[in-house]
Amino acid sequence: MFKILLGLYFNLTILTLNDLVIIKAMRLLALISASILFLSSCVNQKFEIEPKIIDQRNSVQIGLLVPLDSKDMNVRHLAKSLRDAVFLAKSDLRSSNLEIQVYPTSGLPESALAASIEAINNGAQIIVGPFFAEETIAISGVTHTANLKVLSFSNDSRVAGENVFILGTTSSTISDRIVKFAVQQGYLRFGVINPSKKEALVSLQSVSRSVHQNGGAIKLSVTYPRSLDDTAQIAPRIKEDSDSKNIEAIIFTETPNKKIALIAAEFENTTMGNQIQKPKFMGLSRWDITNITLSSPALQGGWFAVPDRRFKRKFEAKFQKKYNYQPHLLAGLGYNAIATLGALLQQTKLEGKLDPFSKIRLLNPDGFVGVNGIFRFRTNHTTEKAMAIAEVYNGSYKIVDPAPFSFYKNVEP
Repeated sequence: MFKILLGLYFNLTILTLNDLVIIKAMRLLALISASILFLSSCVNQKFEIEPKIIDQRNSVQIGLLVPLDSKDMNVRHLAKSLRDAVFLAKSDLRSSNLEIQVYPTSGLPESALAASIEAINNGAQIIVGPFFAEETIAISGVTHTANLKVLSFSNDSRVAGENVFILGTTSSTISDRIVKFAVQQGYLRFGVINPSKKEALVSLQSVSRSVHQNGGAIKLSVTYPRSLDDTAQIAPRIKEDSDSKNIEAIIFTETPNKKIALIAAEFENTTMGNQIQKPKFMGLSRWDITNITLSSPALQGGWFAVPDRRFKRKFEAKFQKKYNYQPHLLAGLGYNAIATLGALLQQTKLEGKLDPFSKIRLLNPDGFVGVNGIFRFRTNHTTEKAMAIAEVYNGSYKIVDPAPFSFYKNVEP
């Protein structure tokens, strides 16, 4: 098997109301048709469609779908960062013959579907994007029928599979890293604190699976309400249950917010004067993106996972120099996508092959080196990433277990 390394130098139309109704109806029909095609292909197609033949004597066409037309200003900033990171990667490839065409979406499924159809009609040979899970689902059918791979920026594992590979960091990747490290440090009895939101069920399932696979046990599971005041009331019950069940570690699954800090603080208060040792707090999200968690006295010493920063600093410096603004936290996904495709194209060109984007090549077990360290695609088409363990310390954090340099044991840099 080969090891792939990625270089880091990287007309106006007036519409009537009737027209709009017809267009919406047509979009809905297209979505339904795409879903039917996708379901039909799943029934009749158990294995990968014959790998798409790509002759590199001609330029390789890539369709980039990003939500540049979103109504949300923050989403547009994200989309701009992804787009600019994509072209930074293209420039770093130097000799690459990639032709990247940008297809803006609004972030909504029907917009993504229309963009993907346009990309297909224009000869795209692989799709990079879209960002949201709903968008990815919307384009999965038509791209599968067109025999195109999709490298989605989504982190929702439920959309991965068939022709869709996701680049986002899943809750499974984070929970596997944190739980494995915790078990190695002797923490075996876990509690999970989860928000009362439907989408949080995926995170809870990921933690449960990670704990079981690493030889631990979940002895406490608590769901807290949306209200900050109501959330404050559950801390005494958590403490009581934790003591009675001898909980050694508690994992918060939600993104950083005041409720996490509040629960931890209340838990700290109920612990004072008690001889029972406080459980180790851990987070399934990036606690470093806000001072709410880093500055909380009760969360000092808590653990969370962060990407490998060795290459990220170089990427951010180069990005800022070229575009004169700070990239979005997730901009590296765009760079990784294009750099990965460039590496696969280079490898197949050296081998004289015509299948750069085949499933077997994307599933290379050695993985790739990207902006946030090494990563590889799992057989379920989600992404496994090497991450570091950080510890909250004096309003900031320190790395207590660096990200590995390889997916294989005992490999030094």
